[in-house]
Amino acid sequence: MFGGKKMKGKMLIIGIVVAGFLVSTILPVESFIQENYGGNEIKTFSISLSEPIFEERGEYLNVNIKETSSFLMETGKPIIPVITKVFTFPAGTEIMNVDVNCKLKEYKLQKKIEPSPSPVILSVDEKEGVIPDVLPDERVYNSEEFYPSTPYEYKIGVGLKDEKHVLYVNVKCYAQYSPARDKIYIPERIEMKIKYKPPEELLFTADEYDMLIITDEKFASQLQPLIDHKNSIGIRTVLETTQEIYSNYNGRDEPEKIKYAIKDAIEKWGITYVLLAGGRKGQTFDWYVPERRSNNDADFESGYASDLYYADIYKYDGGKIKFEDWDSNGNGVFAEFSRWGERKDVMDYYPDVYVGRLPFRYSWEVDIVVNKIITYENTADDSWFKKAFVVGGDTSPPARDEYGNIRRGIYEGEMVADVVAENLQKDGFSVDKLYTSQGTFSNYEDIVNAFDKGAGFAYLSGHGNPGVWGNFWPDAETEEEFSLGFTVFDIWKYSNGAKLPVVVVGGCHNAQFN
Repeated sequence: MFGGKKMKGKMLIIGIVVAGFLVSTILPVESFIQENYGGNEIKTFSISLSEPIFEERGEYLNVNIKETSSFLMETGKPIIPVITKVFTFPAGTEIMNVDVNCKLKEYKLQKKIEPSPSPVILSVDEKEGVIPDVLPDERVYNSEEFYPSTPYEYKIGVGLKDEKHVLYVNVKCYAQYSPARDKIYIPERIEMKIKYKPPEELLFTADEYDMLIITDEKFASQLQPLIDHKNSIGIRTVLETTQEIYSNYNGRDEPEKIKYAIKDAIEKWGITYVLLAGGRKGQTFDWYVPERRSNNDADFESGYASDLYYADIYKYDGGKIKFEDWDSNGNGVFAEFSRWGERKDVMDYYPDVYVGRLPFRYSWEVDIVVNKIITYENTADDSWFKKAFVVGGDTSPPARDEYGNIRRGIYEGEMVADVVAENLQKDGFSVDKLYTSQGTFSNYEDIVNAFDKGAGFAYLSGHGNPGVWGNFWPDAETEEEFSLGFTVFDIWKYSNGAKLPVVVVGGCHNAQFN
């Protein structure tokens, strides 16, 4: 199945002859060295990797390595394993050089590496949640050139780790595939060296407040009990209104002025948390606390709200930490990615503060939510909090499969829910499973009853939008074979009182506050 020979090049490439499929017989070995050279320091990380595993998938091969952290997947192009290592440094560190050396093995293949499928849209109303046939990208598969063209890449960003501001260096190493020659070069050993200059003094030393609440002046007095409560439990909290921010900060629009205010609060007060208290003004298109929308230039969704914009305050540029405006090409269009990628903004993406939003539309909502938060933080106990439930079904059934690609008996929503349940149980939660395949999830009453019992955590995996959520029966043949979990009109039926769980809902447009 495989064979090889010795080659010479910039990187050391060793060829071997292997019969049959390879299995992992070598345990990974890691080493880490810290050195100092005249004011600069060097971190060296080395890892010996397990042997790759080749799996036949019809006319193609799939390749994997035990230490693989993800896969490079571009529609129609080969699926390539990726080895990732993340390094952290104190904020203010200057990265002088990143060097990666790979010792590679060459493998001769008798089949092509499997091409990546295309992403699909999951929709409750249309049969779009199927995986269509994907043709291999001929530009890649007919080429002798390596894919990807480089054996590694790295990104430097600024973010939080354990509530401290740090510099991240994210290194990704790839196997490299030459399709026309039917050869793939897979890392056997990787050595990473990062030369850097530590900061002469620490950045971000202020320590006056922990949390900043940003809201409209209309809600300010109603939020005072929440501020008092947070201060009483040791979370030092301060409030600024959007009216104050718009008057005191420069920016190209209101969201950018708010972002500059958050930056100022980090540097002046040392805040770590930001609460955006406000959404749309009633049923209008105006905002109490505005959203930042991406600019996708896509037919099905031209943009979407992302409060990550308010969390991603800094970027690393030219050896310095600078303000991240999400407009790297400077054309005044934020978070831009045009249809064919000819116009795109390259962004940091690492959060520099923890951001949450209470999207109030009306004053009466504020009092209810504030009271719930205070009650929850004062009264929650393990008698109900250490209970949880997960809900799932057949997320991609035959009803969504006009191409005949979906295998029966595989219920994706339940598989994901099983993973969540396993992790919750490791943390000491008792978990109930509500699954369409087990008859424990058939309609909204099953979910209402689960909430009413009291739970600290709930996870729902399925299809949804701002008004409806549910999932399919096992191997559903029609769109009608669907368990409707709940709609916005069912909220009045819940009677869990002050037993308020953390709820994570899987679906397309859940919690679409805009």
